[in-house]
Amino acid sequence: IDVILDRWDLVPGYDRFAFMEQSIKKADKVLVLCDKQYSEKANASKGGVGTETEIIPPDVYGQSNQEKFIPVIMEDFEVMPAYLKSRLGIDFRDGHSEQGFEEILRTVYSKPYTIKPTLGYPPKWVKE
Repeated sequence: IDVILDRWDLVPGYDRFAFMEQSIKKADKVLVLCDKQYSEKANASKGGVGTETEIIPPDVYGQSNQEKFIPVIMEDFEVMPAYLKSRLGIDFRDGHSEQGFEEILRTVYSKPYTIKPTLGYPPKWVKE
């Protein structure tokens, strides 16, 4: 998996805001690691997290690909930024990280645990 991470890809001289916007547009999936500190900053629009919350919500609410932004729950499901509260997240809390890691990989590679079965045929009496 090719990961875009500010610690690796944001170098001196880059514009942080342009980097965030370009990275979000370029990425197929965006993992939002939700812990108490992130959520507090997101809800209060503070720091780099605050900037992210200004960039992400229009994409979250305005796009048809709802699978792009994936909340990863690091502490508690109650600790999610307001703009992601209605989203289904991946449980990565203590004791769930191995399963959570597999779920992240399955999501990134579009290989879910369960697959909807193919549609069967209606009973004969429906056509009578």
